[in-house]
Amino acid sequence: EFTDPHNNPSEPYTKMPPGFAFFLKAFLPICNAPHFDVVVIIQMVFLLIIGLVLRYLVERVLAGYGNIALVFIIFNPHSLTYANMVRYENLLALTVFGAFAGALLFVYKPRIWPAILCGFSLGLSCWVKPVTQYLVLMLPFVFPFLALVSIHRFRLFRDIGAGALAMLVAVIIILPWLIHMQKSGEGFRVHSHITEQTALKDMVSLVENEQLKLEGEQL
Repeated sequence: EFTDPHNNPSEPYTKMPPGFAFFLKAFLPICNAPHFDVVVIIQMVFLLIIGLVLRYLVERVLAGYGNIALVFIIFNPHSLTYANMVRYENLLALTVFGAFAGALLFVYKPRIWPAILCGFSLGLSCWVKPVTQYLVLMLPFVFPFLALVSIHRFRLFRDIGAGALAMLVAVIIILPWLIHMQKSGEGFRVHSHITEQTALKDMVSLVENEQLKLEGEQL
């Protein structure tokens, strides 16, 4: 069961998917919390995995530039900062990159398994943070487009089928959380109505502040 220990332990927790919490829980027995050195090391490994896979993908297109791509990932100050903190960003980056790698491998050679990898990774990313949920809905359209821009022959049923399969895999991965949200009265949503309202209020406040700054500069 997912409950909210801070506000009301008897109420189900629905604000955000618990993917990063599951990740932390898996390593708490060896982390000796609150010393999360192991988590930091694992997050650095995430960066290394992304960098090595990107190096391989770049070398297939631009031979000799793979190491440059690797350096940009591993020594990116922004990514390194989050890797040294107990935050979800690098776990989200790994799952989103897995989807990107699957899509790119499909461009190289249209097959089923890159579509499965893409859908699986996007499904996992929605467990970390639901910002990628709309990409899941686009998969049936993305894969036919990727096939069109590839050097391989476009096949309608194969490419639409790959996109539909990728979307199905992603939905299956997210389904347990969607069922929990439905039972909690939120409907089939990845995040709660309150979370969405808070995000919209923050965005409106940000836009208003920027607008006031522009009006002040014009005066």
